[in-house]
Amino acid sequence: MNKAFLILFASLICRNLAFSQAFINNLVVYSESGKIFTLYLNDEKINELPQSDVKAYNINEGWQKIKIEFNDEKDKSIIKDSILIKQLEKNENAEFVYIIRDASRKKRVPHELEFNSQIELSGPLIPKIPDPPKEVIPLVDSAVYGNLYKARNNRPVFFENYNVEDQKCKTDLTDKDIKYALNLVDKTNDFEDRFKYIGKTIDQNCYTTAQLVVLLNLLEIEMDKLKIAQRAYPHLKDKNNAMDVSKAFKYPTIKEEYVAFLKALSIKRDQQKLNCTVPLSDDQFETVFQAVKKVPNEYDKTKFGKKQLETNCYNCAQIARLMGLFAHDREKLEFARSSFSVVTDKTNFEKLAEEFQFSETKGEFLKSISK
Repeated sequence: MNKAFLILFASLICRNLAFSQAFINNLVVYSESGKIFTLYLNDEKINELPQSDVKAYNINEGWQKIKIEFNDEKDKSIIKDSILIKQLEKNENAEFVYIIRDASRKKRVPHELEFNSQIELSGPLIPKIPDPPKEVIPLVDSAVYGNLYKARNNRPVFFENYNVEDQKCKTDLTDKDIKYALNLVDKTNDFEDRFKYIGKTIDQNCYTTAQLVVLLNLLEIEMDKLKIAQRAYPHLKDKNNAMDVSKAFKYPTIKEEYVAFLKALSIKRDQQKLNCTVPLSDDQFETVFQAVKKVPNEYDKTKFGKKQLETNCYNCAQIARLMGLFAHDREKLEFARSSFSVVTDKTNFEKLAEEFQFSETKGEFLKSISK
């Protein structure tokens, strides 16, 4: 082997190594249901404390071995999988987002890992080390911070500004009030306190969609943003702009979840306009029953069955028969919850709990209708 060839060969290796070192990505894995988990990548533990949204930094190209351990009281399952990040120009310096979906209908497994999207790198390449506790001037006791809260024993006490029954507020939040909320959260190092203060601001006040987006952007976990946004909807002063809240979400799947939430609310409003007092006749119901029965799989059957609830009224006995067409409690629960607005004999609605196979689902159903 001549000297010139060796020099060329060594040069090619160095170029490949340099390219490989520059080929760095992030990997994001989050749980659709918000369950917390620990992520292992190539046998390396990524997050010390279980989270529902985990990011791994500086991922090189090639095969990546993934293990996910759930840390829920009732769910200790484990996912083992692997993904291939190819050394392509379009994959360089990208962020790959994977979602953990629950209970696959086809594979009948507790969870499965599914590719969601590829986006630009977000956040620092190296996880930011938490700042040391801040030297903060204590809240002045008895001082009033706009329409939001007053201080007592160096803690915020939020004003009861929201009336649940008529979904109205005594006083709407101003942009100055929002700044008080931002300052309060910024002064707080404790994660639980931060989340609690944002929740209190959301639950006890009224605000515009633009103000809500500002508050949501204080949260780091996407599933937390979604849950807070759903809680905030009745408090919005400009509900016609509610779709703008989706600007606060980073992941496409979370945005889709929020859009589906708004659509469900729209359907519920249409159902209530039916003012159901008389159910379908036996012949009319039989037509609906047979049509739902013919749909082959659970997902499509649930979707089609819920569609029949948008324009028709039913009694509880008819809803119970339709629930019997679904094989699993999950679909039965989803269908039953969607039917409440079009049931003519609501005093019998809790009896539908007997249609569920598992006591846990019965309890969840009864708890939801009590609210």
